[in-house]
Amino acid sequence: MDAVRRRLAALRGKAAELRDTMGDDGRARAIEWAADEIELALNDDAEELLSLADAATISGYTADHLSRLVRTGKLIDRRAPHETRIRVRRGDVPIKVRRAHISDADVRDLASRLFGG
Repeated sequence: MDAVRRRLAALRGKAAELRDTMGDDGRARAIEWAADEIELALNDDAEELLSLADAATISGYTADHLSRLVRTGKLIDRRAPHETRIRVRRGDVPIKVRRAHISDADVRDLASRLFGG
C-alpha cells in the first residue's frame, strides 16, 4: 500500500509541475482527478470488513492469532451488534513479514559464484 501511496504523491507532483512550469492546467487537473479516484478506491478497500478467515488469508497469520489480537484489544472487532462472528477492517489487518529462506546449499553456491571458488 505504501508503494501505491508514494506513486499517488508522484502523480500529484507531476500535476503540479505541469501546471506550474508548463501552464498546462487541463492535463494537471486530469492527473489529479485520476489520483483522487485511485485514492478513493484504496480507502474503500481499507474500510471493507473481513471475516477472520479472510483476514488470515490476507495477513499470513492464522485466524486463531488474529482472534487473540482481538481479545487483547490490538485489533478492533467491528462486527455489527446482531453478528456472531468477528469482523475486522481490511485496513487494520496486520501483514506478516515473510522472509525468503536461503538454504545452506544456495548460500554455498552463491559464495562460489561471488568469490570464484
